[in-house]
Amino acid sequence: MCNRIDNDMALELNLSTPSSDHSQEADDDLFSYHMHRVVTARFGCHLEELSGRQLSEAARQAELNIDLENQVLASPAALGVVILPRHVSLAIADLNACYPDRDAFMTALGRDGLTIDALASGLRRQLVYDVVLERVAADHAPVEAADEWAEYQAHPERYSDPERRLARHLLVTSRVLESSPAGAEKSSTWLAELAAALGEAGRIESQQFDDLARRYSDDRATAVAGGLLGVVDRGRLPPELDLVLFSLREGVVSQPVITARGTHLLYCERVYPACLRAFSEVRAAIRNRLIEQRRCEHVQRWLASLTTTGH
Repeated sequence: MCNRIDNDMALELNLSTPSSDHSQEADDDLFSYHMHRVVTARFGCHLEELSGRQLSEAARQAELNIDLENQVLASPAALGVVILPRHVSLAIADLNACYPDRDAFMTALGRDGLTIDALASGLRRQLVYDVVLERVAADHAPVEAADEWAEYQAHPERYSDPERRLARHLLVTSRVLESSPAGAEKSSTWLAELAAALGEAGRIESQQFDDLARRYSDDRATAVAGGLLGVVDRGRLPPELDLVLFSLREGVVSQPVITARGTHLLYCERVYPACLRAFSEVRAAIRNRLIEQRRCEHVQRWLASLTTTGH
């Protein structure tokens, strides 16, 4: 759906270069195209829905975008770039696919003052712009093995596995506790058994917690596995549980934790400390990061040079 366009829509496209008699109309169409892009990307609405301040901001950004696009398209790097009508048609089809049908698409364009021809003309320029920047980016400085190692040494936090915990929990829901005396009796029973299991050391074996969870936990999805939550990264659990779990030592059961679901006991079965991954494991990711970084930096320098040279 994203790579096709209705034949009748294709026949409506006029991709020829406008004559001088229509230069003002072409300028207006280009401005409408860039306003549509800015309003959609920045505000997520239609032109008519903007406040006066937002409209001024959008107009300033559209003018800046047009100025930059003009400089890129007039640069030597744009020489020889050819965008065929079918490339524009495919781009329009991709946009059309974001709407329920063609009528909805055309209505959305009309609300921002765009015709299909104005859209096609703007997209053609955008495609040239994208090709030029891709050409420029491809000329970035090469990434050497020494660069990869330096990145690994300088930013170990980017290439480390975070601290994780193998966790279990036992839950008695608020509904059970409040519904009958049996609920309160159930709570006191497993708390008594837990206290006996902990003894004075404050620690418990995983099999003991497994048995308690199977017998008393109201979270049936985990109770059948002895309350097992699995290996948990920081931030995965609700904040009140996460904070408690990552304060526990290995083999220790938490104090009761109250949440909207009820009363929880958390058990930290094993601690997996944060650790730096082997260079060989992350080398490809490092290389990709550095290449993308150098591509962006090279494009930014090139764009800055256009403003200083007047191209």
